[in-house]
Amino acid sequence: MTYGVRLCYFCDAIGEGADINGRVWRWEFSKQFGPVFIDKKNGDPLDVQPAEKSPAWPVFEHWLAEYKPPSQQHLHVTSEET
Repeated sequence: MTYGVRLCYFCDAIGEGADINGRVWRWEFSKQFGPVFIDKKNGDPLDVQPAEKSPAWPVFEHWLAEYKPPSQQHLHVTSEET
């Protein structure tokens, strides 16, 4: 499993994992919109997203259960007068 943060308009993180058949799935995740499964080669959304009973969903659900968003405590804004 991989975790990462990606700069895009709607995603909070990217993730990936292998299903029981060994296929690797990759997705962009948004807390607001949920996952969008993407092509591993170019990062484009898959033309057809996994069906409800796809083996991709248990992989995503396992990732989501362990997902920890980047800590907000290390972000701070300072203002300096010049």
